[in-house]
Amino acid sequence: MRLAKDQIARYRAELEPWQRPSEMLRRARRLMDLMGSADLFNQPGADFITEAWAAAQFARGRYALAVRLVAARDQWPDFEIRTRRGEVERWEFTEVDHPKRRRGLEMRRADARRAAGKSTNKPLPFARLLKQVARVPRWIRARCRAKVQKRYGGRAGLLIYLNWSDFGARHAEVEQSLLPATRIAKDAFTEVWVLWETQLYQTWRAGKAAKTVKDAPGTHDAYARR
Repeated sequence: MRLAKDQIARYRAELEPWQRPSEMLRRARRLMDLMGSADLFNQPGADFITEAWAAAQFARGRYALAVRLVAARDQWPDFEIRTRRGEVERWEFTEVDHPKRRRGLEMRRADARRAAGKSTNKPLPFARLLKQVARVPRWIRARCRAKVQKRYGGRAGLLIYLNWSDFGARHAEVEQSLLPATRIAKDAFTEVWVLWETQLYQTWRAGKAAKTVKDAPGTHDAYARR
């Protein structure tokens, strides 16, 4: 289901006031279910749903008291969280995926196969998976570079959602690549975190390497499987 312009404005406005991370996550999931995969990844202006989902996951993993999307008219940053110490942290968000992936088309084809009673599971050949493992750091660097080049006037952290699965292969290899892959962003942002699979990885803080790893509860939900 595609959203009308007034619906987009109304649903986004619901995510801009301070709210519990669980409440934002509930709202984001509801919108994902309402739109369905094909429309979620095809309709312009619906990317705030992805941001809300990731922001809520991040806030939960950080045990934050509250989270909100920053009003669209302000343009920067993407979201804020209120920590248990009462501090407000500003965050930019970016998503990393295979650069040649066309999710909208992919989801339409999956819906068509599902409607025809056919399987939607298409295992990735192992040889191709290994090639992608080697390319993941390059994809991350590219997204980090794009954020750095925007030269934001204020200070904020950077949350990177790695929307790619290794299907259990070479997991440690990818984890070890996160620190060098995000190095380019270490001085432009107060902190750098990566949300991948079921965990949050803090790679940089105040320009120095960090090794914090936290569980990201609930990441295996409707969006993560899309």
